[in-house]
Amino acid sequence: MSRLFILEGLDSTGKSTLSKSLAHERRAAYFHAGGHRDLHAGMYAHHCVILESAEVNLENGLDVVIDRLWPSELAYATVLRPQLVDKYVFAYIRDKLRSLDVTYIYCYSENVIEAYERYRVTHLSHDHAVFKHLTPEQYSAINTEYRLIFDNVMHVPYRLEVEGKNIIDFIKAV
Repeated sequence: MSRLFILEGLDSTGKSTLSKSLAHERRAAYFHAGGHRDLHAGMYAHHCVILESAEVNLENGLDVVIDRLWPSELAYATVLRPQLVDKYVFAYIRDKLRSLDVTYIYCYSENVIEAYERYRVTHLSHDHAVFKHLTPEQYSAINTEYRLIFDNVMHVPYRLEVEGKNIIDFIKAV
């Protein structure tokens, strides 16, 4: 039976590395639903297309790995673009995902400040101007928003993946 894995979490917590490794190990379809703050208006449509593509792959017996989906957009928007949060209509995506057998993997850091420093160095070294304004407090607040979303909005089980855990062992366990 095919499975759908969705990895969520802050930047620089190993999400993309883990999702690519998981997709490779399971020979799964891989989708990355990240975006840019200037593209928020199109993110809902982008996420719907990814979800539709994921469903087709699942129906054809392939596992699917998605690196971020709407919880990421909502967590970041709540902290960085609060005036837009009410404009996000994620009920369709949330309800669609509830009808599927989704394994959510929330990647996080035990030490948010260390993760923030990795994030800052990684993104600033690539001259991602959008990230130059993210403060440690915002980074920490986004981390809190993820927990609230999973606990209070989604009402779905999720696994916590601690950074530094052996990725290969983790992949074999799922």
